[in-house]
Amino acid sequence: MDPHGHEVYGNLIIFWDVDVDEFAPDNDPTNWDSTGKMLSLGRNHANYDPSGVADAIKNNPDAVTLSYFEHGNCIWQVAGEPKPLGTEVDWHWDGVNLAGAWVPDENLLAEATNLTRR
Repeated sequence: MDPHGHEVYGNLIIFWDVDVDEFAPDNDPTNWDSTGKMLSLGRNHANYDPSGVADAIKNNPDAVTLSYFEHGNCIWQVAGEPKPLGTEVDWHWDGVNLAGAWVPDENLLAEATNLTRR
């Protein structure tokens, strides 16, 4: 498919323009301060880091394992939780029970510690 083009369908003209968003990692909310970092086992994800996932699961007690579903939308969730509504039928084709990990950053851990001391 041409990344820039158009098609004529009857009395409709559809134009498209497909580009790479080189700022995508900066727009990921998990890269913002006080949230942490998502690490993925998916080769097509910008945050693909299998050794980081393995290290987080093995060595970081605050790491949260994640599952992933993609079938017209992308759904990350805590691994082991019930499957999101509407995904049960397609999960065995389009879902992964262990797809990555989320690791909180120091700022978030400090905020959580302050909340538990109150």
